[in-house]
Amino acid sequence: MTARRIAGGLIILLIGAMFLLANMGVLDLAVWALILQFWPVLLILAGISVLLGGGFRWFVVIVLALAIIAGTFGGPLIWGWTTGTLTTETFTPAQAVELTELEFEARMDAPSVRVLAPTQEAYRLELGYRAATVPSVDFDLLGGLGRLTLRQTGGSNVYLFGRVGSRQNLAFGFPATLPLDLRLTFGATNADLDLREYLVRELSLEVGAGNIDLRLGKPQGTMTVTAKTGVGNVELRVPEDVGLRVVTDIGLGTEQFSGTGLVQSGKTWQDEAYATAVDRIDIRVSAGVGRVVLTRY
Repeated sequence: MTARRIAGGLIILLIGAMFLLANMGVLDLAVWALILQFWPVLLILAGISVLLGGGFRWFVVIVLALAIIAGTFGGPLIWGWTTGTLTTETFTPAQAVELTELEFEARMDAPSVRVLAPTQEAYRLELGYRAATVPSVDFDLLGGLGRLTLRQTGGSNVYLFGRVGSRQNLAFGFPATLPLDLRLTFGATNADLDLREYLVRELSLEVGAGNIDLRLGKPQGTMTVTAKTGVGNVELRVPEDVGLRVVTDIGLGTEQFSGTGLVQSGKTWQDEAYATAVDRIDIRVSAGVGRVVLTRY
């Protein structure tokens, strides 16, 4: 058996192992965002490998093996990369605000995200960050509609899940009965979004790479959810007593919807109650590489 055939077989084996571990929730596919950030370095190393007679196939084998090891055992290191002093800030309204609805838009490089318990204030943002761009928070009020924006992106340094050595933590909370439209855009994230206590009308979530754990509460009317991720896993949990429709567009990965009462038609999954339900959830999920899991509670 030639070395080229061995290398080719190992490439197929490692790719299969990578997706198997990802589907089992063992491997963090966000490691590929790190690899892609430094693709010019990979080209340089590949050229050196070829010049030294190792061949490009063996270079791919090494990269895949390192990605599997890093994604399986290096998650805490990747997401916990920290340098410098931790800066903590809390943002709340400067004065009492009467709202009938709220739009919240957040754009961040690479945050770890969680949801606070409902607050008495119109909004509450808790931020912690090291070596990251200073956050910009703006709040506008038009009638009873509040528009809250958070931006903490960009910088002059080389990127590594944001900037090299950077770390961002975001926690947010709102009143439980306030109708919410949420638009969240992250370069990479580990997001624990437990929104069961909130009245969400629309949620738009766009992530370059990472893992998303999204728990939704019962809507009043129709809740629209759009989740897009380049590389990563998405876990969705929705109530039993609502109509549900899910449209998926998965490149390389799997969908796990067993036991949810959904019937598949092409890329659309829908339960019997959706067409006539007063309260329903409409979900669209797209992922380049990853796993989508749906459960009902």
